[in-house]
Amino acid sequence: RLLWRQGRGLAEMVFENAQDRESCWLVEEGDRQVHYERNEKVQNCGTFEIEKEDHTVANLLRQQLLTQQEVRFAAYQMPHPLEHRVLIRIQTKDSSHTPMDAMHRSLEAVREEFAQISTEFKGKVEQLKQDFSDPFQDDT
Repeated sequence: RLLWRQGRGLAEMVFENAQDRESCWLVEEGDRQVHYERNEKVQNCGTFEIEKEDHTVANLLRQQLLTQQEVRFAAYQMPHPLEHRVLIRIQTKDSSHTPMDAMHRSLEAVREEFAQISTEFKGKVEQLKQDFSDPFQDDT
């Protein structure tokens, strides 16, 4: 339901049933953000349910999973646009590599990639600071 509220000479829209924005991304203390369920019907297959995440993380992990030789299938879905959770399904080629192993390797690879990006970014910022020092600063 949409309401109009008048105050201080301005009208503002108020959504009475709008979700609290923090509830979309903040994981409550004691809650598990990731759940894993093994698929009993398909061999070497399982589904990760990740709470408080969206397409950004899911697509990043899916892309990373598909770079691994031992991963046969990796896909994700968002059950509903208003639910802030994703399901990532992984199937590996054989039982020597489980979906859990594949997810761990993907998370580690993403972490390393972000660390490299962060290091390069900080280096470029420092280089720019040196290249463009304050021209009005007295160096004597």
